[in-house]
Amino acid sequence: MAVSSYPNLVANLVAACPESELYDALVERSVEYFTAKARLGDARTREDPRILQFETDVAGRYRDLEAKISEVNLILGKHKSPMPLLPITQEGIDTLVGEIIGDLFQGRRK
Repeated sequence: MAVSSYPNLVANLVAACPESELYDALVERSVEYFTAKARLGDARTREDPRILQFETDVAGRYRDLEAKISEVNLILGKHKSPMPLLPITQEGIDTLVGEIIGDLFQGRRK
């Protein structure tokens, strides 16, 4: 089993903001982004004429996810004992999304 790049994600988010549903919102945005990227990949494989539409959808979902990550990072950074921030690079975000999706398939929270 691979080592998580973002251990204790749920615990950190709950500790930073117990009344919030940050993790659920982060998962929702991650799934939307992952789904959009999967559709784009499929469209490219089939040379679907809607590739530009799918690329636009991926870009929009990515911006939504970036906004949610920024919100989460603000909360994590202001916690009384600062917690590790989530990634803000494309590669880091893709890794985070991959881990969240993998955990969903395994039936566990990050």
